[in-house]
Amino acid sequence: MLTATRDKALLGAHLAFLLLAASAALYALASAGAELLSGREQVLAELSRAAARWPTLLHNTAIVCAAAVAISTSFGGIAALLMTRSDVPGRSLLSGAALLGACLPLWTVPVFALSLISMPVIAGSALACGVLYGLAFAPLSVLIQRAALGRAGSIYEEQALLDAGPLKVLRTVTLWRAGFGAIAAGVIVLVLVARNASLADALVVRTFAEEVYTQFALRRTAHAAVFASLPVMGVLLAALAVGGCWYRHRGAAFEVAEAGRRVLLRFGRLRGPAALICLLGVCPLPLFLLVPLLRKTESPAAFVATALKLAGELQLSVLLSAVAASVTVAAAAGLAWFALRTRWGRLILPIALLLLSMPIAVTGVSLIELLNRPGIAGDVLDSPLIVSIGHVALFLPLAILLFAPAAQRVPRELEYAARVDGCGELATMRHVYWPLSVRDGLATWLIVFVLSFGEVECAVLLSPPGWTLASVRTATLIHSGVNQYLAVLALLAVALTIVPAAALYWLLRRGLD
Repeated sequence: MLTATRDKALLGAHLAFLLLAASAALYALASAGAELLSGREQVLAELSRAAARWPTLLHNTAIVCAAAVAISTSFGGIAALLMTRSDVPGRSLLSGAALLGACLPLWTVPVFALSLISMPVIAGSALACGVLYGLAFAPLSVLIQRAALGRAGSIYEEQALLDAGPLKVLRTVTLWRAGFGAIAAGVIVLVLVARNASLADALVVRTFAEEVYTQFALRRTAHAAVFASLPVMGVLLAALAVGGCWYRHRGAAFEVAEAGRRVLLRFGRLRGPAALICLLGVCPLPLFLLVPLLRKTESPAAFVATALKLAGELQLSVLLSAVAASVTVAAAAGLAWFALRTRWGRLILPIALLLLSMPIAVTGVSLIELLNRPGIAGDVLDSPLIVSIGHVALFLPLAILLFAPAAQRVPRELEYAARVDGCGELATMRHVYWPLSVRDGLATWLIVFVLSFGEVECAVLLSPPGWTLASVRTATLIHSGVNQYLAVLALLAVALTIVPAAALYWLLRRGLD
């Protein structure tokens, strides 16, 4: 009886935390729905004005997303193919460079780009915005497609090589079996770009995600911001649902236990240039634009002086990101277990998908609307911890999905044995699930930390007066071009990113080598 009570309490605590995080993100959506159902003429007029802007927003968002998906997927596919199916040297180094590129804060991308290109040249260009997004997410696409190619099954290639040449095997066996990796990379980049407004805001490109931020800044009402995001939310929710169903029914069938590397492309003396092409794919922006950015720092003495001024902002960003990552991982571990091992997955997973379909700025708007009132709620809104709360609401669904493989890998036999010994949910998680998920937990913590450190929209909306984060400082100054202050800030952010990227590489080295 005591065990059953503890299990119910544990499940209840996890579900309560999920619903609390969901309410923090969905409050604006519920508020907009209530305003719409009220039938007031003012609300209907705002919806009509928002609908009139949808065609322009749809046009710009489509261009940005299409360019980003095309560039990141093509860069990632070519680089991943060369890294896994050719004789290029330095594959481990290239994997580490890709991981570092994927961990770089997104707000550093416009700083790198504008250090070489002036703002008037690319301002207002949806295509340029999409290109920058594509280059920024190319390293992530490399890692996703490399993982898919690594699990494509070398045994099938070995059998096919008995009857066909390497190029035909590459075309008919390898690429076909690893095609789900390209699809997954495309869907993930599409979701990330459509939800994000940092580069669009920096380049003054009107997309759905950027419009959410703009409308709330202009009108200070949640329903005006939500009305601007309704089409993109529907598209992203459909994309996530279709992608999840496809992977569940078809994608997992392509994964095999036996994996390995077969060299199908041999470059001989051209191995060096081939490795350079890989390097361009895994880390394009810093490689080309680091030197122009260094010139902006003026001198070593000026760099040190500016770095000392920025130390407080960076320390606060790191601290709040660590708090958000710790809380998120602590909750996501149990939620992933309940989602995949109990019937509650029918509630947990749909909520996670719904939260992932929302533009990032909607979460910030929801928290402001929810907490902007006297008392404890207002005190929380005026404290820097509100930024960590926003990041928990943002990245909890992603952390649940990242923990899902760990929950799936737990052998059913161990779980059944624990049940036979009288273990309930809490004891089973403590003695079976958690010991087997330590590596996944550390990797998830690092990923959420990196994402929180690089997040812009929520940080800009939620940062209280008197507390400035590095991402907020960049978003404030980037519109006037890259100066010495921004250059030093971006370089310090890249230097700080090396530590979590190196830790992630150590944790994932078996899959990256």
